[in-house]
Amino acid sequence: MFDGLYQPDAVALDAYSEAVSSVAARVGPAVVRVDTHQDTPRGPRGGTCSGVIVSHDGLILTNS
Repeated sequence: MFDGLYQPDAVALDAYSEAVSSVAARVGPAVVRVDTHQDTPRGPRGGTCSGVIVSHDGLILTNS
């Protein structure tokens, strides 16, 4: 039966999906969200970024 994908494509997509799922399961607990808030004379300021824990002592690498 033809489901829109050639068989080799379906196999490759299944392998890719498994690889992504495996990585997400392993590193998911190391992903962090950082929320900041600061009251300034001009009013409150803050932001949000994400990051990943990169060492056992808790060093976080962020995207900001």
